[in-house]
Amino acid sequence: YRSGAQPEMQRLGEGLAAAELPPGLALMPTADPYVGPPENTEAVAGMLGARLLRLPGEGHWWMFGPAVETVAEALVEH
Repeated sequence: YRSGAQPEMQRLGEGLAAAELPPGLALMPTADPYVGPPENTEAVAGMLGARLLRLPGEGHWWMFGPAVETVAEALVEH
């Protein structure tokens, strides 16, 4: 997913944005160096009509720490 070639990744993203999707939940671990700029995550969540859940200070492996409880609660509420 990080080595996806352009323009294919853009084409896939545009197809996803055009699809009829149920409400989504986008996660943004703020200390993950692989996610990219926060404004990109915010833009994609907005395009997809997804709720954005920021995980302050969490990195790439957030799911192995206490943030997993926050995400689980958000999924139940969602």
